[in-house]
Amino acid sequence: MRGWILSGLAVLAVACSHPGAGDADARVGTGSSPPPSIGRAESDGPADGAVGRQDYLLRTAHALAQLDSPRELALAALLRQAASRSSPPQPGDVIDANRTRVQFDGLAREWRQRAATRAGDDVIANVLLIMGASKGDAVSQAAARRWADAQPDNSAPLLLSTDLPVDGMLQAAAARHYDSAYLPTLRWIRDALSAYPAEAQIRPSAGDAEPMTEHVHATMLALELSTGNAISAYSRIVGSCRADAPEVQTACRSVATQLLDADTVLARDWGRALMTQLVGPDGEAARKSAWTILVMQRATAEHEELQYTRLLDDASIRTEIDLQARILSDAGLASAPPSDWMPATP
Repeated sequence: MRGWILSGLAVLAVACSHPGAGDADARVGTGSSPPPSIGRAESDGPADGAVGRQDYLLRTAHALAQLDSPRELALAALLRQAASRSSPPQPGDVIDANRTRVQFDGLAREWRQRAATRAGDDVIANVLLIMGASKGDAVSQAAARRWADAQPDNSAPLLLSTDLPVDGMLQAAAARHYDSAYLPTLRWIRDALSAYPAEAQIRPSAGDAEPMTEHVHATMLALELSTGNAISAYSRIVGSCRADAPEVQTACRSVATQLLDADTVLARDWGRALMTQLVGPDGEAARKSAWTILVMQRATAEHEELQYTRLLDDASIRTEIDLQARILSDAGLASAPPSDWMPATP
């Protein structure tokens, strides 16, 4: 199951996560071997496993929708969307959400509309409504605005607002912090799914002959639903930051600085890429990044899904950055490279 943590914790990214966004896909990963498909039993044939997984996702979606509350309705739509995919995403995959995202069907769209009418200032409900919408539809954009109203100092919802002019969006995001609410949302999804455990025969193994526990499976499914969730707004930011206007460059540097201190590894990667575009390569930042990849490869457990589940259960870990630091601390590895350490030359 190795791959999720090594891929940057937030895992999959769309093409817009790098300076050349829009021209080429972004590959996320560090060369780790791909894990078995989430939600598919190792003992079943591919067809049986896929059918069992789809049935579970659809049954759980309908059960959640029956609760008729904003978060549950939004999650139900995501589960119905996931059931339409031919296979779950994997860490290290190349994904362009504008081309590969499965659209919401009519029932899922109805659930999202019902959730949107009552989401109000519930940040997690609004984040769930933004998830899965590759091009930023009306529901997700309204959710981003409600989230921005609820947390006016947070640039994350503003940077997801693709219906705003790009320059205006950058100006509005200046001098704010970036918090995607990733781990709180992931934990809520896991807890909601735990009320509807999957049958043992459709839970994949966790490194031995036995299937994952219900709790581990709920955690891995929550992680799957949260992957590939970058919105195409980031490609617009990268494009806008190529402009020479001083006010745009100032706003772009502010956004890049916020992303460098963001709550997810992936957002920090965007920040480094954007800052490199703005001011040129930073050798020390590249050295630290290479060190982090090296020590995370050493620190990540063989049965990574068990390690990830255990850490997600620890409420003191508030961000992916905290989670990464804990992995290194538990392994007795330094988070910063020795002063004389240099990455190997390719």
